[in-house]
Parts: sequence; structure tokens; C-alpha cells
Amino acid sequence: MVELFRFEPSVKKYLFSHKGRIYCLDDANKINCDTSLCSIPTSQVFNGMSVPIEVQIQFTNRCNLGCPHCFVNSGNPLPKEMTEQQIKDLLSALQAWGVLQIEWSGGEVFTRKNFLEFVNFAHELGFEQKLLTNGVAIGKRQDLASELWRYFFSIQISMDSFAENFNRWVGKQKMWDALQQALDYLWSSKPEWAKLSVTTTLDQSNINDLIDIAEYLRGRVSSWKLARQVFNGRSKITDELANDVLFQSWSVINKLRAAKNNLIILHPFDKGEISSYSWPVEWHTEIGARLFMYVSANGDCYPFPYFDGVTELLGGNVLTSTLDAIWSSDAFRNFRNVRRENTGCAGCQKICRMWARAFSYFKNKDLYEQPIIHPGCPHSVLS
Repeated sequence: MVELFRFEPSVKKYLFSHKGRIYCLDDANKINCDTSLCSIPTSQVFNGMSVPIEVQIQFTNRCNLGCPHCFVNSGNPLPKEMTEQQIKDLLSALQAWGVLQIEWSGGEVFTRKNFLEFVNFAHELGFEQKLLTNGVAIGKRQDLASELWRYFFSIQISMDSFAENFNRWVGKQKMWDALQQALDYLWSSKPEWAKLSVTTTLDQSNINDLIDIAEYLRGRVSSWKLARQVFNGRSKITDELANDVLFQSWSVINKLRAAKNNLIILHPFDKGEISSYSWPVEWHTEIGARLFMYVSANGDCYPFPYFDGVTELLGGNVLTSTLDAIWSSDAFRNFRNVRRENTGCAGCQKICRMWARAFSYFKNKDLYEQPIIHPGCPHSVLS
């Protein structure tokens, strides 16, 4: 494996990734983890890095489950998915471009042949890697779990319901058993420094499962992340209902936290503080087109996965455009130029997932849509 690093002109330093964290240093010949984590002052006038730090690649749109909220409408492969050679060429181009981390997603990555071959190829190129999966294939192969931890610093599993409700949600029987087995295999073989997380996309049908999910996950994962559903792909949720479910879940989560069940729970209403050793506030809450790019299975590129299929935010295709042209495209530039001061949140310096454009865009197809007022939100005062 090569030592992968890049020079970032915006901070005039070299960047490298170690165990999922980004570090910066003055001399590329002195790569070590005793140096500082990368910091970009909020006063910087630019609004994105010269190239992304992380790129998510949709390995295939094929999926073995049929979740009704799927924003990419996965199930069948796309008509013209990238070939094996095109994916390898893309990985080589991303390395030469300066990308440091690859995140793999689907569909479901294990429904396409030879996934680990590409993971190993990316590893040999020097990338640090993340994995998004439904876990079913891992639950059927105990040896696969330990093999994955050779390559990934983070693995995220989707769990959108509990027990038999989960089977009904995904449209197949016995999937809950496979999911449980996958979590057991991954947790027991996980390196101490690596992260195993579960994400639950909120829906009216799974609110009553949250307490059971929390109790089950305690002692089995590094963290549990709740996600707001977006109206794209197969999802039929309305903006009003998606927000209503957030409020319902918030009261449940507060009770779980009060019970101190030792499970790290992340909710879209949570707020964090910005420090001087960090990214600008917008970069924390909307990494798309600033630190991150998404590549669909057919090569189409968007600022963030939620926007897959949204023509307005298509930056180009890796098979027909250069990476630089995509990163500097009108779609990406328009996306990254949205600032809090333009969306009713001027003056707020809280790390807030609710500000993310995907949570507001689909209401009126407007990148400048104002976020909803929610618990802990000061924007009603600031406006």
C-alpha cells in the first residue's frame, strides 16, 4: 500500500488520511500522526477544497432488498453501469486527482461480483475506505466480516425497522436474522479504532421500533444515526410528514438519552460547536461539493447521494468529462456557494444537520429553501 497524500493550495499544506481523520503537515516527507488535524478558518473566502477529500462510488444500483424509502430506487442495475475496467480507471484517476478516501455504496455492493477485488485495488492505491451496506451478505459469511476490517475504517449498516417489522419493510423474509448475524460478526472482529455504525431512516412506520432498536444496539455498535427521509427515488414521503416524524422521534430519543443506556445516538436536531481547529460551519453540515462528491453506478456525478437523478445538480459524467470539469461545473459551484446567510440562518454557527440542502431542497426544488424551526434552532431569534 502506498502512502497517499496531496497538496491542498487552500491551506498551503499536505493532507493525508489516517483511520478516517484528515491531517495536515508542511513536509510530505514527514507523514506521521503526531501532527495537527487539518484546520480551515471560517474566515477563508473560498468555499470548497480544490478537489474533494472523499468520493462515494455507487458500485451498483442492484439490491437484494426493497426498502420503500430508497432515494436511488435501487433493485435493478442501471442500464449502463460502469464496467469493471471503468471503475478501476476511475479509482486510478481519483488517486491522481488527490482524493484520499473512498466510500462504497449501492444498491447493495455484494450483489455485484468481485466487490472485494475493487476494494483491494483501492487499498493498493492508498485510499482509506468506508462501506455502506445492508449487511445481509455479511450475516451469511462470518469470514467476510474480518476480511472487511482489513480495508475499512468505517462500516455502516442500515436498520430501518425491528424484527418482523424489518422483514416487512425490506419486502423479504429472514433478512432480520441475517442482519443480526452481520452485526455480531462485525462487532466481534472490529479493530478497536474502527467504527461500526447503524443508520435508521425515519418513517412513520418505524417510530414505534426506535426503543427496541436502541436497546438491541447497546453494546453492539459504535453509534446509531437517525436520518431524515427525502422525497426522491422510491420514497413517497411528503416534506410535512418527514418533518413531523423528526419531531416524533426527537421526544423518543430524549427519553432514551435520559435513561443513559450508553448508546451514542445522533439525531438531525442535534447541535455541535465549531472550534478554530475545524472546517467552516457550512462544510460540517453540507460536505457536498466542498469536501465530497458522489459518483452514480453509471458515472453521473452529484454533490451528494440524495440528489441522484436530479438533473439540476448533475455535474457531469466521469466517462465523458474530466474530474476537474465536474468539480468546477455550474451545478457543483451553485451548490457549494449556498451560505447560511442566504437561507435565513445568518449568524448561527452551530453544526446542524438540518441546514443540509438535501433536507430543504425537495420541498420546492430550491437550494435556498429555509430550514424548518426545530428544537435548539436559534434562527427565529436571529431573523
